[in-house]
Amino acid sequence: MYDYFSAASDESAATTIDLPGGPDGAGAQLPMPVPEIVRRYGHDGLRELLRPQLRLAETGFHVVATKGFDSTTDLGAIERILTGVDFDEFLARPRTSHAVAERDGGERLVLTISDELQGVLARAEAAELTAAARRWVEEQGSGDTDVLGGLLHELAELARGAQRRGGTAVLLDLCLICPSSAPPRGTDASACRWDRPSKELPQADSSPITRRGPATPQWGCGLR
Repeated sequence: MYDYFSAASDESAATTIDLPGGPDGAGAQLPMPVPEIVRRYGHDGLRELLRPQLRLAETGFHVVATKGFDSTTDLGAIERILTGVDFDEFLARPRTSHAVAERDGGERLVLTISDELQGVLARAEAAELTAAARRWVEEQGSGDTDVLGGLLHELAELARGAQRRGGTAVLLDLCLICPSSAPPRGTDASACRWDRPSKELPQADSSPITRRGPATPQWGCGLR
């Protein structure tokens, strides 16, 4: 899982690696038990409640929690769609997936998102984000345009809030557990496992994408 969040500085963001549950803490709580939600609103209603949403967590950080959409490969593609930036140029930026904190030999990381990407998200109009989501899904050949579009809108609002609060870094608590030797910019994910039992969700997929075939590497960053 990925917690895209905002923090006042790299030092502040780094402290989230030792918080129980990361910057999102215990996570957003459902308004009623899952069976009751399904009984009243169906599985579509449950999926709607599980969509990623910007919130001020009890930890004091503004957070958008999601899964299956990383800040390097996936958001890099979104920036390319929005601006035409070359992916190699995107990767070459000093603050693209720069680690400001790590634990367990690199199994848990807090990474930065570049100021350029944060600016692109903050400036993007709603129609541009919706179109970018549609283009991304078309290029990947899979995914849910509405869900991804909603996630991009939440990340854009997170970026705008960070700028209003004077933030410059965009950071992520990365919760994909991989071998300690794995690099933070994408590698074979076959040995990786999801490990955040305190934030397990019910059996409804809130991921913005549903990939075909083997899992792809999930290394990324979040916002401040």
